[in-house]
Order: sequence, then structure tokens, then C-alpha cells
Amino acid sequence: ALEPAPAPVRAAPAPVSGPLQNAAIADRYRGALILFGKGRMADARAALQQVFDADPSGELADNALYWIGETYYAASDFSNAMRAYERVTKEYPEQNKAPDALFKIGLTFEKTGDLGMARKTFDEVIRRCPYSTAESSSMLELKRVKYYPVPATAAQSTQRWASVDAASPWTDAAPPAHTPSGRPRPKLRAS
Repeated sequence: ALEPAPAPVRAAPAPVSGPLQNAAIADRYRGALILFGKGRMADARAALQQVFDADPSGELADNALYWIGETYYAASDFSNAMRAYERVTKEYPEQNKAPDALFKIGLTFEKTGDLGMARKTFDEVIRRCPYSTAESSSMLELKRVKYYPVPATAAQSTQRWASVDAASPWTDAAPPAHTPSGRPRPKLRAS
């Protein structure tokens, strides 16, 4: 008696590579950004981590790390946001998200109250990233941070504003009546 012919052996599907792999990664990246836009930070972070892990030397690696930082920043987890932004600037210094990550490091310092480091970082963005959006944003932040109140310590109890120096015509805790551009500051309404 004849035995039935064995079923043909199917080869395991070849791993996706080349343009198809890049398209799949790009689709996952877009999906992660949609999750971010919906406020689903943990899901977005996990999806972005998958994008990064799929191709850490690929075109979207710096973008994925940057947006991982953004998920932490949006959740006010500034230490993890800082770690992600620093990885972008150190591991991908020539990529498109490096200037934005450096700018966000400055904002993170600002959020955590380290205005000196924030100013230093914004200055570094201006120096290292000319003609970028991050540069113009840093210039605006430097102007804004200039008038932030500095927490009073025993040594600086009479000097509360970071922009006040010994020659300043005003030394109380109120900001000047006019903005740096000369326009009157808006009056705050009591609520």
C-alpha cells in the first residue's frame, strides 16, 4: 500500500526587513503619537519603546526617545523626562530631535525650579543650534525666565527677582510695570 505523501513543509516566514520593516515601524510610531494625542501616556510610552527597540539605529530612533521623554514630561515625571531627553542629545546629537530635546532639558530645569541651569541650557541651545525652532524658543524662554521669582534665602531675602541687580530701580517683589518690549503689563483681575 502506498502511504500518503507528506504535507509540504512550509518555511517560517522570513523576518520583515528593508522598506517593509521601515513601513511597519513608521506605522507603530504614528500609532504611538495618536495615543499620546489622546492622553494615553503609558500606552504611548510602551508603543514608542517598541519603535525604539525595533531599530535603535533607524531613522525614527531619536524621535521615539524624544517622545518617550514627552510622555514623562506630560505626566510631570521630570527626572525620567530628563533622562530621555539627555539620551537623545548624547546618542543622537546630529539627528533632528537633538535641538528640541536640548530645549526640553531647559524647560525641565525650569519646571523643577533650577532656573540657573535652565538659563544655561537655553544659552547652549542658542549657541549649538542656530536657525532652529529650538533656538528661537530658547530666546523667548530666556526673556521669560529673566523675571521669574527666585526663592528667597537668607543671603538674598531682599533680592527676590532673578533679573534684579544692584543698580536696578526696583527691588521689591513686584515685576516691572512694563514688559521688556516696553508695553504695559496687563493688570490681574481678582477672581
